[in-house]
Amino acid sequence: MAAESLVALCMVAILAVACNGGGTQAVPAYTVSAGAGEVLQLTVDIGNMIYSYSVLDTSYAASGVSVGQNSTGTLLGSNPDGTYNVGPSLDGFIQGGKVMLLGGELAGHLAIPLIAGSVNVPVIGISYPAPNLVFIAGVYNYQGFSCKALGMANASTPACASQYGTMTIAVLNPVNPTSAIYTTCVGGDITNQNATTGHPCTGGTLTGTIQPTSLATPGVYNVLDAGNNHIGWFFAFTALNGQNVGVIDHDDSKTPAYGHTVLSAYTPLTTGAGDGSYYVNNNEGQESWVTLATTLNANNYWFVGPLPWNTSTAQSGVQGTFTPNSPWTGLSTYSLSSTPAVSGVAMVTGTGVYTQTESDKPELFSVGVR
Repeated sequence: MAAESLVALCMVAILAVACNGGGTQAVPAYTVSAGAGEVLQLTVDIGNMIYSYSVLDTSYAASGVSVGQNSTGTLLGSNPDGTYNVGPSLDGFIQGGKVMLLGGELAGHLAIPLIAGSVNVPVIGISYPAPNLVFIAGVYNYQGFSCKALGMANASTPACASQYGTMTIAVLNPVNPTSAIYTTCVGGDITNQNATTGHPCTGGTLTGTIQPTSLATPGVYNVLDAGNNHIGWFFAFTALNGQNVGVIDHDDSKTPAYGHTVLSAYTPLTTGAGDGSYYVNNNEGQESWVTLATTLNANNYWFVGPLPWNTSTAQSGVQGTFTPNSPWTGLSTYSLSSTPAVSGVAMVTGTGVYTQTESDKPELFSVGVR
């Protein structure tokens, strides 16, 4: 347990000093999924307003992207809302973007023409990913999206689809954790096997393994399907509230499926735990702020925020209801009074990460941090 506590402290070193005790302010390096089958490492130095990137894994070798390529760039400035404008990298791989950095988590968008053309790619990342499979074992809720072809990081095509569900991760040998088994239930609660109540896992499950890789960054794991085929990369960390947050970067050429999925520990959303303003980007290259504020009724939340993806004109201050732990523990349903009306499922468990899918537009996926 002492070793586990030390790792947890190092994971939040971004908020204090480096774990080596040297007294130097930590410059966080984020392991990032760019929502089109691309894993990057971004080092963001807000003190000097510079950043660097390197490619940890790519599905775009045919477009001229190579594992290990790297470059630097400038942060063009900060915004009143706490976001940072990303300037072009010296090699031109990154053309621009905007990111929010909070509590060891990063979200936003990047313009990367080689992997998504003119579309802004939604990005989600974490610092100090868990270096041992033991730390990622557990039960998770998830939301994400994938597309049937490369270069389609947006929801403007039916070839992309969002999804939500549950997943369990079990380490085979905690003493020598060289592999873990995952089981995924799409659209259902994997903890509920009762076909007469709730939202049970009755549609079947998908299984596979998660294994360490030879990638240069510890904590990035290989995701294999039941046939031992590579289908993605997994990384996770422990958020400030002690719950795990995970990311799967999909680069499955067999299915095919390219995109990313966010996982959060399967745990109830308690009153007030999800309150706050979230900087949210969707897979149509658009951004917004979503604010949650608890009402007097603990089972009813206000959901407020500009929603540019619903109409051609942003609707600031749209309100609606937000019901926690529905359709099951850790997920929440929402209904907005926008024009047209919008409803769907969101994942807010107090970790600082927010995700959203929409019932009437199943290909749309949004992710953000507060």
